[in-house]
Amino acid sequence: MKSDRAAAHNSGQSNEKSARRKVDDASASSSSAALAGSDSYDVFLSFSGKDTRKTFADHLYNGLVDAGIRVFRDDNELHEGEGMGTNLLQAIKNSKISIPILSQNYASSKWCLQELVQMTECMKSIGHVVLPIFYRVEPAHVRYQRGSFGETFSHLSEKYLEENVAKWKQALQEVASLKGWESERTANGHEGELVKMVVRKVLKELKKTFELVVTEQIIGIDNALEDILRLLDDKPDLLDDKPDATQIVGIYGMGGIGKTTLAKVVYNKLSEQFQYRSFIADIRESLRCDGISRLQNQLISDIQRINDQVSNTDEGIRILESRFKCKKILILLDDVDHKDQIKALVGKFDWFAMGSRIIMTTRIRSILDEVGVKCKYELKEIAEDKSLILFSRHAFMRDSPPCEFESLSHAIVSTTGGLPLALEVIGSFLYGRNQAFWQDALKKLQEVPHEKVQEKLKISYDALNYEEKQIFLDIAYYFQMYHFRMASYVWDACNFFPSMGLETLRFMSLIKIGDDGILKMHDQLRDLGMEIIRQEDYHAPMNRSRVWLYEEELEIFQRNKGIENLNVQALALKGDSSRSEFTTEQFEKLLNLRCLVVLNAKLIGDSKILLPKLRILELDGCKFVATKFHMEKLVVLLLSRSDISEHWEGWSYLKVAKQLKALVLTNCPRLRVTLDLSTFRQLEILIIKECGNLELIHPSIGEAKGLSFLSLEGCVKLQELPQEMGKLEELKELYIGKTAIEEIPPCISSLKKLKILRANGCESLVGIPRSISHLVNLSIFDLTNCSKLCRLPESIGSLVNLQQLLLRRAQFSGDLHIPNSIGKLEWLTILDLSFLGICKLPESIGHLKNLTILTIHCCEKLSSLPSTISKLGNLEQFYMTGCKSLGGKIPIDGLSSLKILQLCETSVSGFLGGFDKLSCLEKLEELYAKKCKNLGGEILIDGLSSLRILRLGWTSVSSFSDAFNKLSRLEKLEELDVTRCKNLEGEIPIDGLSSLKILRLCWTSISGFANLFNKLSRLEKLEELDVRKCKNLGGEIPIDGLYSLKILRLSTTSVSGSADLLNKLSPLKKLQELDVRECNNLGGEIPIDGLSSLKILRLSRTSVSGFLNGFDKLSRLKKLEELHATGCKNLGGEILIDGLSSLRILRLGWTSISGFSNGFNKLSCLEKLEELDVSECTNLEGEIPINGLSSLKILRLSGTGVFGFPNLFNKLSRLEKLEELDVTRCKNLGGEILIDGLSSLRILRLGWTSISGFSNGFNKLSCLEKLEELDVRQCKNLGGEIFIDGLSSLKILRLSGTSVFGFPNLFNKLSRLEKFEELDVTGYKNLGGEILIDGLSSLRILRLGWTSISGFSNGFNKLSCLEKLEELDIRQCKNLGGEIFIDGLSSLKILRLSGTSIFGFPNLFNKLYRLEKLKELDVTGCKNLGGEILIEGLSSLRILRLGWTSISGFSNGFNKLSCLEKLEELDVSECTNLKGEIPIDGLSSLKIIRLRWTSISGFADLFNKLSRLEKLEELDAT
Repeated sequence: MKSDRAAAHNSGQSNEKSARRKVDDASASSSSAALAGSDSYDVFLSFSGKDTRKTFADHLYNGLVDAGIRVFRDDNELHEGEGMGTNLLQAIKNSKISIPILSQNYASSKWCLQELVQMTECMKSIGHVVLPIFYRVEPAHVRYQRGSFGETFSHLSEKYLEENVAKWKQALQEVASLKGWESERTANGHEGELVKMVVRKVLKELKKTFELVVTEQIIGIDNALEDILRLLDDKPDLLDDKPDATQIVGIYGMGGIGKTTLAKVVYNKLSEQFQYRSFIADIRESLRCDGISRLQNQLISDIQRINDQVSNTDEGIRILESRFKCKKILILLDDVDHKDQIKALVGKFDWFAMGSRIIMTTRIRSILDEVGVKCKYELKEIAEDKSLILFSRHAFMRDSPPCEFESLSHAIVSTTGGLPLALEVIGSFLYGRNQAFWQDALKKLQEVPHEKVQEKLKISYDALNYEEKQIFLDIAYYFQMYHFRMASYVWDACNFFPSMGLETLRFMSLIKIGDDGILKMHDQLRDLGMEIIRQEDYHAPMNRSRVWLYEEELEIFQRNKGIENLNVQALALKGDSSRSEFTTEQFEKLLNLRCLVVLNAKLIGDSKILLPKLRILELDGCKFVATKFHMEKLVVLLLSRSDISEHWEGWSYLKVAKQLKALVLTNCPRLRVTLDLSTFRQLEILIIKECGNLELIHPSIGEAKGLSFLSLEGCVKLQELPQEMGKLEELKELYIGKTAIEEIPPCISSLKKLKILRANGCESLVGIPRSISHLVNLSIFDLTNCSKLCRLPESIGSLVNLQQLLLRRAQFSGDLHIPNSIGKLEWLTILDLSFLGICKLPESIGHLKNLTILTIHCCEKLSSLPSTISKLGNLEQFYMTGCKSLGGKIPIDGLSSLKILQLCETSVSGFLGGFDKLSCLEKLEELYAKKCKNLGGEILIDGLSSLRILRLGWTSVSSFSDAFNKLSRLEKLEELDVTRCKNLEGEIPIDGLSSLKILRLCWTSISGFANLFNKLSRLEKLEELDVRKCKNLGGEIPIDGLYSLKILRLSTTSVSGSADLLNKLSPLKKLQELDVRECNNLGGEIPIDGLSSLKILRLSRTSVSGFLNGFDKLSRLKKLEELHATGCKNLGGEILIDGLSSLRILRLGWTSISGFSNGFNKLSCLEKLEELDVSECTNLEGEIPINGLSSLKILRLSGTGVFGFPNLFNKLSRLEKLEELDVTRCKNLGGEILIDGLSSLRILRLGWTSISGFSNGFNKLSCLEKLEELDVRQCKNLGGEIFIDGLSSLKILRLSGTSVFGFPNLFNKLSRLEKFEELDVTGYKNLGGEILIDGLSSLRILRLGWTSISGFSNGFNKLSCLEKLEELDIRQCKNLGGEIFIDGLSSLKILRLSGTSIFGFPNLFNKLYRLEKLKELDVTGCKNLGGEILIEGLSSLRILRLGWTSISGFSNGFNKLSCLEKLEELDVSECTNLKGEIPIDGLSSLKIIRLRWTSISGFADLFNKLSRLEKLEELDAT
């Protein structure tokens, strides 16, 4: 127990204990007080010795120490005779966390209380963490000093000054208010569990201090981070089936690519899972100053917390190998450059306990191979958009550049090639500089890399030997995008040992060789190489080893008659074919030149000895006369875009090139026959590509016996291959795509070594010889887009080494089947049968044991799959999207390796054996079943632990097994899409879905989102949330923590909580799209600060009233492309559009906006604007200047007060892209419209305006070939004839209320418009005669009311051909009579015949029941209409108007009315023959009843039931 002592002691009591504290750590000295002042600790443990020293405090102390935590333990019994020393206070400061165990007697010691005061002071000043434990006391008793704890404190307080007591009380109050643990209420009082909980919490808090320092400006590594964490988490295969063995990942890449930064982030992510950690930084650089033993010492010290002094490497290996077998360790080895470094630090990876993780970074991939690292990750450049963000963070301290620096920033970023080091260095260098400085910097960077970047990259270059440096410089100079084989011929001839050199360069990440063999080099490395060449002689470019000559230098070269420098090894001349001419004399003194490139020039001369060491000659776009290059040592010749033919004299000089290895002739249009190749016995590569007139391959091709690569692609007139090709026994690759070859000759069977045969796009190819079976080494056979191919021979099964068979769009003209022998292709890995007319797959397909990818997209006749599909145990990807006839259940049992399964747009109904079988697909990563309408029921997702993408949109899926509860097990799930799964409902638990990036739930019946939204903040990686049209969805959405969110779509939901939701939008810096349309509960102002990435903002029909701080803030949204605010009635004032240079769509219709800042003038700065919609903005006036709006496609101004359009129309012709113009109800708009130049116009709406015509009359209309809609209704000043000749696209013509004449000819021409859908000529009194409707098969709406038409050609009979007709309106056509034939009018919805002389309706009514879609029938005033009406089957009827007719009743009386559940209006006014009672049962939708002047009886009963008509608005029974 702690005892209080007087401050002063007798100096003779020297025999008392001087140490007051004890540090239980292996490295502690005997003087704990001294240590307290100098060492740092993880945890300071404070407790009452009497209460807990031998019990809880001891257990907690040992639990912390066992977890590898350094603990300073306060043994309070040693306080006898001492004051509170500064060393003790320093111990608290030096600790990261303090844990006071507040027990009953804790308050009996002033030492404990003073420690508590120090803890609270450190908590406020330096962020010290205090984790209190209330051991058998209540927090409230501690906070307010009550109970037995309060009594103890009160007893102590009497002995000390009030000033001290007040500090203690304050400290007790503050600590007791902190979140901690109550021993009696935690883990049901089990102290062992409490100890574990405290240890876990301490480790979590300490994780922040364990983390390595990483720049805050991290960008663009998210995907790489996920990939590496996935590799470190993977346990199978790679670890020889040892589930918890040490996992090693090697990150490699070029210097400055960000390897160390990425590795640090990975290390920080994993650190809390490990008690023992070590980060060995910059090993390559460290070993320049110290030996490996120093790094071994660091590793041992980090793990064991003691400082052993390892004297040599072998001793360090013995210690590391023996001491840590039982310790699970996390190690990061940064920048290793030799295998011995790895062996000395981590051995063979078996020195540590199972479950350990080792991360390495290196520039040299081969090191990872040498030490047996199986998981390797190449870090690549970051994308352009991420590059701009990273650059901006350093250059501007924000995520995007200011508008005045935008173009400069893009230009500078483009010079970095996505290299993080360059982006950081250059961005920091330019920070705070003016535009002039930036422009100078850009010019320099386009020539020379930044010094610091170059210095970092040059480390790798300096490590190369002479030959490797020459290869590196050659690639930087010119050989990028060359095939490595072709370049190797040159280097091999120069004794540069290319095989070894390229391997070294590739392993050191200085170059890349693509899958196609093309050499690639990062831009910054290329610039480094060019700078090294430049440094050879800064002032005289022609003195360098490799010379590029442009313009000025080219003129000097021509004036000086060449170069007199023996050091020049490579020369490239880029001329202008119109004036550049070179003579052979200019090259005579370049005796060591091995590479010559000439672009766009003319070569003349006949020097005898020229370029004796020339190895490669490339002539692109050059014209020739006799040129005697010395070609005896030439190994590569490339001639492109040349006028040479088979008669070119230069071929004779070429024959001396006995060592020629590669000959390339590209785009030589005059070449009809290839040259004689008999001389070139060492030729290995022959490319004759896109020579459009080549008709014949010279028979001598058979003499080039060393040929291994032959390409004839794009020679569209080449019809056959010579038989002599059968002699090319060394040929491995043959490309004949896009030629006119009709048949592959039988001689091909002799090409025993052929591995690749590509005949893609050979549209004339009809046959494959049976002898194809002799190509036993063929691995790739490509017949894509061979549209005339008859069939595949059965002998194809003999291609025992075939790995890829590609038949996409090879539409066989014969029997559409795949030969059964295909099952013999045991090594086949890829089979593509997409877009074929096959009806079935052969059963033998199940024998393809090594098949990994099977693609059968859009095989529309394929109706089923063979059961043998389930035998494909190695199948990883199975694609069958668009196989519309494919139904039934898919056999997936046995597809244990499947990773991707695509079933979209098929008729598949499930899986053979039910959804239970899905659980067998443990490796399945992606499942696509979009628009599988027959797919329904519950989906069992147990066991799908690898699933990343799940798309089930537009299916009948009703739920997941056990509802959504199982979703939480899909820890790797990145995308869940259940769009339009209308049967899907219930709550979605998102616990465990930490990897989720995309969540699409739109158009579902999901409910219970209140709980979901509370947990949304846990989805840190979520990028897209789409819950549109989830009508059951409401409540507030907490978006805290969703910092990765890019797309948020909430439209047409009941989401509310505007203040909280909108205020929190600003931290979403990555948000690109916000859609809250028709969220009626959403209102207030939108804060757009911070939303710098926003591209799309949709607010239509909400109660949003504006933007926080007004429209001024809009100008900050530099990337905004779409702004939708239609129907935001609270939105008003002027809009500031300055700065919105990216805006494409601006919709402000039906708002209260009054104008744009500075009037419409600012519109002209919106060069990218495609759509402007200000419809019904009644406060909007003024002229619209359209200058600058060259991209405008849609202009909607209807219902505004816009005036001054005569001037506008004069400029309309400049809007070449305009597709829609709507100025309906612009009453101030008049004059003639100039439509010249509007060739793209599709929709022209001018209704209810004062326009008087078109410039040059209606004649100009004929030039609008794309016009689909013309609406000039109620344009009373508009007259003249309408010429519709040329309007072949016209669908809608609305002319009602105009003075247009000349319509008799109109109908004669209308019949020619096959696409015509709507005609409205209501009120045309001049329109008469019969109407010709032949040919109008697309007509949907026909409005002829109030005209003088007398009928249809051939009577009403022709109406029956209008199958798509939905509306027929011939009201008040008094000259119209006869019977109406409605046979065939199955689409009819509206029929208006009022005021006509129609007769014969008894027959009509008999057929009315066939019009199932009929919604409105109006025959008011048809006096000749009588009899009974048959209304059975008219279930869609809403309006029934029969007034002023002679009808006498309904078939079977009024009883049938009750079946019209949707009926809203019934009008039988003045039907004097109508009698009986009206039963209104079932007419729940009825709004209007008009019965006046009828003989209806039984109204007493009617009125008794009227109370049931809740929607009734009008009753007229006059």
